[in-house]
Amino acid sequence: MAIIEIFGVLLGFIYLFLEYRAHQSMWLVSMVMALVYIVVYFKTGLFAYMTIYGLYFWMSLYGAYRWKRLQKRELTPLSEDEIVTAEGENRLYFMPKNYWIWVIALSILMSVGFYYSVGAISGEAPNPFDSIIGGMSLVAMGMLTQKWVEQWILLIIVNAISIVLFWQTALYYTLLLHGVYFIISFFGYLRWCKVAKAGEPQ
Repeated sequence: MAIIEIFGVLLGFIYLFLEYRAHQSMWLVSMVMALVYIVVYFKTGLFAYMTIYGLYFWMSLYGAYRWKRLQKRELTPLSEDEIVTAEGENRLYFMPKNYWIWVIALSILMSVGFYYSVGAISGEAPNPFDSIIGGMSLVAMGMLTQKWVEQWILLIIVNAISIVLFWQTALYYTLLLHGVYFIISFFGYLRWCKVAKAGEPQ
């Protein structure tokens, strides 16, 4: 278990760096990481997280497709401070403020859904942290596919809760990964804000 968990953590660090840079290749790393963590969470009984990573795999496919389509529409030249990927210029966006009510509602509904569905499947009372992380993570992933800056806000909350969860389940390598995620999420939010502002019409 330790070896495959360490491999997943290494992939996680690579993914985090690519996400921070808004590099499109993060989606490929995300797919491989999802497969690795499906195995890890199955063996530790974190079934909501296992389900999340199964959905992450398919959402990563959609994310790669969505970013490719958005990239074709992004013809406005960017400043030298903005992110340039290997495949071309890459813009980021602020989520419309009136969408927050939907983000909050979806996070709650999906968290509750995870809690009861995992309990029904496993026959045991699920870890509530596992379910909350599951619901919020999927909403954040959906926001990421749209290149919305605010996905980092959800990730800050998710990673804070994850630290508690992985301490409880003795997944210390993964706890380290999410501890770094938690810190980098603040820097990621600030960086994406800068890039999104630079790309806005003046």
